[in-house]
Amino acid sequence: MAIYFGIVLLIVFVTRILAYWGAFFLKGNPVTIIPGVFSLTYVENYGAAFGIFQNAKLFLIVVALVLFLAVTYYVIATRKTAKRTFLISLAMIAGGGISNVADRLRFGFVVDYIDVQCINYPVFNLADICVVLGVIWLAVMIWKADSKKK
Repeated sequence: MAIYFGIVLLIVFVTRILAYWGAFFLKGNPVTIIPGVFSLTYVENYGAAFGIFQNAKLFLIVVALVLFLAVTYYVIATRKTAKRTFLISLAMIAGGGISNVADRLRFGFVVDYIDVQCINYPVFNLADICVVLGVIWLAVMIWKADSKKK
């Protein structure tokens, strides 16, 4: 269980620093890393993934907090039986989600800054990466566990 809370705190700490950096240093000053491929660009995201739920700040905060509390309750309830890899994937999802909630509470929007231009993809942030990787890892573990049952 300590690994869960440790990873959540680490993700929140690192992503908060990056959000403040993006908000105060990237705003109006994009940084090109590889021209036409990758840059750091300040974007205010008032919605969720791919711009859905625009200006639904309260809804997004409530949903994220409810999910965080549910996942944390599950982690505490299964602390003696949950596998470490399972806890890590849940911590990645929870940490990224809480970090984006912190952005919404502090700024009124999520600070995005990773701009992969070569694939014309929406700008995102490290917290989003944590959520996506955590969900993929969790899905693979569930798929593997299901395959073993058959």
